[in-house]
Formats: sequence, structure tokens, C-alpha cells
Amino acid sequence: MNLAQIIDTLGVDRETAERRARFFINYVEDVPLKEFPDWQGYAERADAFREAAQSAFLVDSKWAADLLRKAASEYRSSGVLYGWFLHRCTIKSGLSERDAEVASSLLMLMKEGSAPVTRSDIRDILVQAHLKSDVLRSPVQQAYFLMAILGSGWDPKESPIPLAQEYTDTLRRHFGQYPIGPRSAQISKYLMLAGMLADLSYNPGEASRNALFNELIPLAEAHAQGLYAARENRYQWRRMMSSIDLVDLDIACMVAVANDLIIRAHGIPIESQNSRPEEDPLRWLSIEAGAELYRYAQ
Repeated sequence: MNLAQIIDTLGVDRETAERRARFFINYVEDVPLKEFPDWQGYAERADAFREAAQSAFLVDSKWAADLLRKAASEYRSSGVLYGWFLHRCTIKSGLSERDAEVASSLLMLMKEGSAPVTRSDIRDILVQAHLKSDVLRSPVQQAYFLMAILGSGWDPKESPIPLAQEYTDTLRRHFGQYPIGPRSAQISKYLMLAGMLADLSYNPGEASRNALFNELIPLAEAHAQGLYAARENRYQWRRMMSSIDLVDLDIACMVAVANDLIIRAHGIPIESQNSRPEEDPLRWLSIEAGAELYRYAQ
């Protein structure tokens, strides 16, 4: 089943989805950045674009991808490392050389630990990346950052990849049990997936592809169960008032990045693997959304 066919099974009116998306887009236009302290205005705008994208997936995948690109830009402007991950999954060109320079510096700062940021050159790095030192020390934010770097497609010998792999081991040892993502998976799970994305950068074969896919399936199934539970409240569900995201963007982004790495090497996109049981279409919602996200990445 493709994304449009899965959406048809949701029982949500597309006009309702479009109205919800436009509500959040209009909210972005009304956010007075000057009235928010420091980075918070950008974070408000980022969250609104992200919410709009969730609804836009039900209307037009290209629209959803465009909104997620805007969300990524606002998250990065607000100093949230998650913005690097979201940015990576909405572009086909990979992260830039300038991103590689900044990423190397940020990884060195992470490695230094919780020491106060006093050196002027380090402060300059944080300013360039729109970061605060406390955000840089968040294990969850670090995990998303590592996923972006390890899935960047950079040459592993001439990039921050070795630094990222080294710090991945450190983060796993100290914070591997911390919850992350919409379904509160363990950080160690996401770091394992980040390592699989790195493997795809230089070994985009069937074994690497299927290994990643098999790890994503349980996450997709857990998300589907959450959707089925939310659908029990038909009043909230039909009006898109449920608290659960329709699309697990972490899964979708990992699929988009994986497809980018695979297709660069003329492989088979991840969404074409395995059969799709018709009786459980929601299992494939986020995976197919990721395929569409890659399709409309720039």
C-alpha cells in the first residue's frame, strides 16, 4: 500500500487536515519574535511548522516536506540540535562542508563534557551554530545530532564521522537508557540505528538495508498501536484532536535518509522491501511517509 491508500484508511477528512495545517501556518506568521526571549520565538515557529507538516501529509506530501524543511530551519535557528536531524532528512545533497566544520567543533565540545564554556573561540562556535552550552549537553539532543552526522553521507575518512562514532560509544555508556522519541525508545536504540545509517554510507548493500529495515519495523508497529488506541475516541480522532502524531517523524526521517544513501549508490529504496499486510496498514504509515519525504527532498 502506498501512502495515499494508507491515508484513506485513517477515517480523517482531508479538508479537516488542510484546515489544521493552515491554522499552524497562520500561527507562524503571527509569532512576534521580538516578544519572545532569545531563542523561544524560533522554537515556537518550528513547533508550529512541524504540527502543520503532520496534517499536510494527509493532503500533499510535497507540502509536508516543504513545511518540515522550514521547521528544521527554525529549530536550528533556535539552537535545537534536533534541527540538524530534521534538516538532513529533507535534503538530498547531504550536509554542507560548512556543516562538517561546525559539526567537528560541536563534537569536540561534547567530548569535553560539562566544563564551563569560557574560551572565546568555543563561544564563537556556539554562536555560529545558534547553540547554548546547556542544549549541547542534552543527551537526547546529542543523539539526534549524531544521527544527522552519521547519516550525512560524508566520506568517513575526511569528515566528523570518526569523532561522531567515538562519541556515540560515550553517549551509549552514560545515557543509553534515557528515553527518546515519540514512543520513548531508549537512546541506545537510536544510536544503534545511527550506526546502521553510517554503515549505509559506505556499504549500501542488501544486508545493511534489510538490517535497518528490520529494526525500524518494531518502532513502526508500536506507533501503529498508539494510533489504533487513539482512534477509539472517534470524536477527537475525526477532528484531529488526538495528542499522538499521525506520522512518527523519527521513523520517517530515518527512512528518508536511508533512501538517500541507498539510491546514491543505485540501490533499491527501503520502502520496496518486504510485503505489506493489507490488514495492518498503519504499520506502514510512517515508513511510506519517509519514502515520500525522500521523494520531495531538495
